[in-house]
Amino acid sequence: MKINRHDFLNVLVIFSLAYYVFIVFQFVTHPFAPGAQAALGIPFLFRWLSMLAGTFTIIVALFIMRRVRGNIIGPLLLLYGVGSAGWSLPVPDDFTLPSLVPGVVFNLYFYVIVLPAIIAMFYYFPTGRVYPPRLERWIPFGVLTIAVTDLLVVLGTSAAGQSRVPNPLYIQAFEPLAGIFNIIFPIFTLGAFFSIYLRYRSSDTRTRLQLKWLLWLMAVVVFSSFAVFAILPPGRMENLLGAQLAALLRTAVFILWQSFAAVAIGISMLRHNLWGIDVIIRKTVTYALVVALLLIVYFGSVILLQQIFANITGLQGNEFITVLSTLAIAALFVPLRNRIQNAIDKRFYRKKYDA
Repeated sequence: MKINRHDFLNVLVIFSLAYYVFIVFQFVTHPFAPGAQAALGIPFLFRWLSMLAGTFTIIVALFIMRRVRGNIIGPLLLLYGVGSAGWSLPVPDDFTLPSLVPGVVFNLYFYVIVLPAIIAMFYYFPTGRVYPPRLERWIPFGVLTIAVTDLLVVLGTSAAGQSRVPNPLYIQAFEPLAGIFNIIFPIFTLGAFFSIYLRYRSSDTRTRLQLKWLLWLMAVVVFSSFAVFAILPPGRMENLLGAQLAALLRTAVFILWQSFAAVAIGISMLRHNLWGIDVIIRKTVTYALVVALLLIVYFGSVILLQQIFANITGLQGNEFITVLSTLAIAALFVPLRNRIQNAIDKRFYRKKYDA
């Protein structure tokens, strides 16, 4: 008997919901145990937020499955939500085989099911059909390829996570093959974004608004991750903000990754306030540029004036210069924001500007 795509997805959805019940049981019975990101500094907070983000994503997916029947996006989002909730599983204190089983199952589920589902979701979003249509028949083979390479990662990795939990499935012969994932996954990811670009160019207004919600929230997550983990790497952030606040900031970025799909796809598929995205994008771009320019001016002026002050007086550091730079930034904020907003309106929102 031939099993079609929807039957296979239904089986995965049922299995995933059963697995979610197991995750909830583990969370309820071990609420304060350290989790996957315990090294961030708050052992159990990440687990709690992951459970919250995953449960929220599952609820949104169920609403989509009820309201937009037959669209593959709902089941794929549900798989993603269960994967997010899975990050709430506790890390065992003793690395005995029975205690490692939940982590092994989660690794298999996340790599072999969730990651391929994420890529497929981008190809099918928002209509449930691949664009361009001639790729439709090839996407299942691509998803299967990602799943196989992800399985090689699980089998070829000796220990997982920051706590270096041993992997009972580790096979040394597969370790060189695990690197194939670093080639295959980026290729299919770029292909998904190219598909979104082609769909955007040929779609109607409503579909473009749906795509804008997804791309805007993804851009927010990517740039937040870049700011937290690249511009302010571990060590520098602790010196600047303190250990506790730095841990909270990193945790927030991880939770953004887990929940952005539910927000973006939920708004898009349920068609709630679609037209608000243009205003949000304009404000985001405006304030991002304003903040970036003001930070450059602030740190540049502080460094420059401190250097001039040190050359004249021979003393290092002066609080008056910091206060002066802060007042200058406050004075520049409104006129700089207005100029940038006008420039953006002229370039990208000409109809509004002319009106």
